[in-house]
Amino acid sequence: MAYTKFHHPQPDFEKPIFCDIDGSSLYEAPYGSLLTSIIQRNDVTALYSYNNSPNSRLFLQSYDSERQDPFSVALGCRSFDVLRALISIYISDPSMTEPLQTYTNRCGLSLIHRTCSAGEQDMVEWLINHEPPLGSLHDRDPTGMGWTPLLYAAEALGIAGDLILDADVEEAPAIARKKAILGQAIPYASYGMVSRLITKESDVHTPQTWSSQNTGIELGQNVTPLHIASLFWNLDGIQALIDHRGDVGLEFMASKADDDGRLPLHWAFTCIRDNREEKDNLDEIISRMTSTMRILLDAKPDTINTRDHHGSTVFHYAARLNLMGHEVLSRAIQKLLDALPSLDTLNVRNHRGATAVGDMLQPFTSPAGTLEQIMGPILTLLANGADAHLCDNKGRNVLHRLCMSTWKQPLTAGILGRLLEFVDINDTDVDGRTALDYLVSKPNRIDAAHYLRTRAADATGSY
Repeated sequence: MAYTKFHHPQPDFEKPIFCDIDGSSLYEAPYGSLLTSIIQRNDVTALYSYNNSPNSRLFLQSYDSERQDPFSVALGCRSFDVLRALISIYISDPSMTEPLQTYTNRCGLSLIHRTCSAGEQDMVEWLINHEPPLGSLHDRDPTGMGWTPLLYAAEALGIAGDLILDADVEEAPAIARKKAILGQAIPYASYGMVSRLITKESDVHTPQTWSSQNTGIELGQNVTPLHIASLFWNLDGIQALIDHRGDVGLEFMASKADDDGRLPLHWAFTCIRDNREEKDNLDEIISRMTSTMRILLDAKPDTINTRDHHGSTVFHYAARLNLMGHEVLSRAIQKLLDALPSLDTLNVRNHRGATAVGDMLQPFTSPAGTLEQIMGPILTLLANGADAHLCDNKGRNVLHRLCMSTWKQPLTAGILGRLLEFVDINDTDVDGRTALDYLVSKPNRIDAAHYLRTRAADATGSY
C-alpha cells in the first residue's frame, strides 16, 4: 500500500522511518499519523517496517488526548491482523518490561473486553488460546464497570458466533438495555444478525447515544440504528431495518434527525474509515456508499436540501470524503447532483462561514490525489450552480481560497486558468486583498504569482 501523504518531512519529523513501495522515504507526522494510517489499513508488513526503524517508537509510556496507543487504534478500526502483530511485537520486545495486560490497562483498555465488544470471535479465541492466555471470558473489566467479556459480547451482538453468552445474575439489569444492542451491532452485522436481534425485541427505531472513535462522528445523541448503518454503508443491515420496520414509514426513518440535526444521509457522508476486507477495492467502497445514498434519497428525496443544526448540508459532509481519495469525492458529488439539490443548498454557509466549495478548498480535507484531481469535484459544483464568489464569510472567492492556503503541490497555470473562468482576477475580499496579494506573501509560489501577473492581476498591498 502507498502512503504518499507521508513522503515529505514536516518540522520536527525530518528522520525517515522506512521506504514506501515506490522507494520514497516515509516520515512520521504530528500525533503519530503515519502509524495510525498503517494500523487503519491493517497493514502488517508496514507495521513491522515501522517497528524495525531506528527512528520510530511503536509504544510510548503514556499518551495524551491527541494520540492514542496503537492497541486502541487497532481495536477502534477493527484491524485485527495488526492487533495480533502488535501483541507479538510487544511481548517479544525485551525493552518492554511491563506485562502487556498491565500496559493496556494503564492505557485504559482491556483487549479481551474490547474484542468481545466488537463481536470478533476469531480474535477472542486467539487471545484466550494464546500462550500465556491474554484473558478469559470471566475476567472483570478493570477499566469499566466490572463487567465480564460475556456481557460486552451480549451487548454487542446478542451472540458472538458459537460462544454461549450467559451473564451472571448480578449483571441482569445491564442486559435490560438490549434494545440498544442493535445499534452497537449494526456497523458490520449481517442481514441475518440484524433480523435475529429485531426478533429478540431489539427496537428498529429506538434512539440511543453513539460514541466511537475513528468513525468521523465521535458522539451523537438521539441516534437511530439507521444512522449508524448508514455511517458504515452496511447495505445488508439497512435492508434488514427496512424489512423489519413495522408500521413506521421508510420516509420517516430517513428524515429522523439526531440531536445535532443530522439525518442518516448526513451520517452516510461522514468519511468513515472503512474497515471491511474489501477496503482497498475502491469500486466496492464507492458502490456501497452510493447505494446507501440512493436508498436514503429514494425514501425522502427532499432530504438532499436538509441542513443540520450547524448549517451544514450533505455537500459539506461530502467534502471530507476527499480524505478517502479524489475519486470517492468525485463520484459522490456527481451522485448528489443527480438528486437535483436547490441552488441555495449548493451555496449555503455553515457555522464556520464556509460553503461546500469553501470546505473542499482546505488542505486538511484534501490530502489525497494531485491538486488537479482535487479540483475536479470543485469545478463540477461550479458548473452546476455553486457560486464561485461565495466560499466564505470573508468575501473570498475560489481563487482567494486556493491562493491563501498552503499546498504541497504547485498551483499550475492550468488550475489557475480554469478558476478564472468563474471569477475576476482582481476581485477583493472584505480585507481588500486580491488573489495575488495572498500569493506574494508565499515565497514558494513565485511561478503562480508570475502567471497571475501575466493575466493582468493587481496586488493591493493589503497583506
